[in-house]
Amino acid sequence: MQAHQEFDYEKAAEERRQALKSAAEAKEIGRATLETLARQKESLERSEAIADENIYIMDKSIRVLKGMTWPGWVANMFSKDVVPPEASGKHSKTTGTCTSSSFPQMCSERKFPKQVNAAVHAMNNYHCNVMVLQQCCSGLVNQDTHCDAKQLKLCLQTCKDLHETAEGVLDEVYLLRKYSRDIDDVYIWLMEEMKKMVEIEHKCETKMRENQNKRNQEIVHRTALFGSPSRKVSEIPTEITSSEKDLKVFAEQDAYLDAITSDIGELKCLGGALHESLSTQNDILNNIDKKSDEVSDKTKMASRRAGRMNQKKMFKAVRPNFQSWVTIKYLPTNQYLTQSTDGLVLTDRNCGDASIFGVYKRQGDAIGLQNKLTHKWLGMNIWGNIRCDGSSFGSREEWEIDDRDPSRTYLLCACANWGSGGWIIMTPEKKLISVGSEIENKRKALLWSFAEVKLTEDS
Repeated sequence: MQAHQEFDYEKAAEERRQALKSAAEAKEIGRATLETLARQKESLERSEAIADENIYIMDKSIRVLKGMTWPGWVANMFSKDVVPPEASGKHSKTTGTCTSSSFPQMCSERKFPKQVNAAVHAMNNYHCNVMVLQQCCSGLVNQDTHCDAKQLKLCLQTCKDLHETAEGVLDEVYLLRKYSRDIDDVYIWLMEEMKKMVEIEHKCETKMRENQNKRNQEIVHRTALFGSPSRKVSEIPTEITSSEKDLKVFAEQDAYLDAITSDIGELKCLGGALHESLSTQNDILNNIDKKSDEVSDKTKMASRRAGRMNQKKMFKAVRPNFQSWVTIKYLPTNQYLTQSTDGLVLTDRNCGDASIFGVYKRQGDAIGLQNKLTHKWLGMNIWGNIRCDGSSFGSREEWEIDDRDPSRTYLLCACANWGSGGWIIMTPEKKLISVGSEIENKRKALLWSFAEVKLTEDS
């Protein structure tokens, strides 16, 4: 029976060691993931900045093209010029230093000499762990049950170890600074960041000390009121006390629980930081998606203006080329766009030639839509209403669709808004009108389906 008890103790001790090892590995993975996400976030922010720059370039190009015509020149006179996007970086351009929150961004954006890469990497690791320490310390101040003093002590010791590592690498950079001005500038920048991190570390250590003193005072008051726990234990009869071996096992279990609680607390802080980083990156990705669509739309807008100016300079008009016969269906209700005596309407069934349009291309991406029954062109009048009464394929009869997927596409009137284009929406009175070309209006626009129709010679 005793041998079986010995085996159970050893097995439990081994399980505790494995659990602590797994927790340590999870913390290392969490820290590495947090560092990777920090670099990934900076890459996404740079991509978003590039998208903003492309939008500015396209807006500037469109304004220049608009100014090449008399109406556009007058419109430019009474409108504000395009403003370049603000720099997304948070670091100061005058001093060359950065705030603590933008340090990983600077590490990923700047190009450093090879001699200082190890120092930059060590400082980046130190910075990330100090940020975790600061978050855990904030949890202690807010009385978070998982952020206790033992967990903070472990985080603080990790930061001190990384601090010593960073100092050792910086000492090597110090010997090289006299050989290069770039190395000297990086050394000064890293030392300034080191001072900021040491200041945060000292503040956290002070808060830990204050919290420990507060807990000690509470223990003293509790002992004065209820007596010492050790005295009460000694009063228990020796017949029912545990053996020394059991007490040793209990002590090991208590130490294990304290350590695993500390690890779980740090993992919670790492999980919160990872959640915040992923949420931020998700927002950045959504912004990049919207801005990419905006860049694509503005590129098409600039191409339309350039193509229209090119047509005006030609001695003869370009003859449109017939492409195919199509039906146009409004996807939400699966109704056909049909020309009737009352104008354009949506019908539940295909009304033959009245619901068939010929697709013509002149140049560029713009197309013309001619009704097969009336031989009139689909376009926009001066009031912004969509009509099918054009006698020729002019600028007011130019349209754009998504050539990649005509079965699910928006419909843009190229001449709307002084040539900037306008998406088609439906009023409560079931009238089709065009609105602005902004990306917000595109998401409100109607979805259409273009289906090719094979006609026989008789039809």
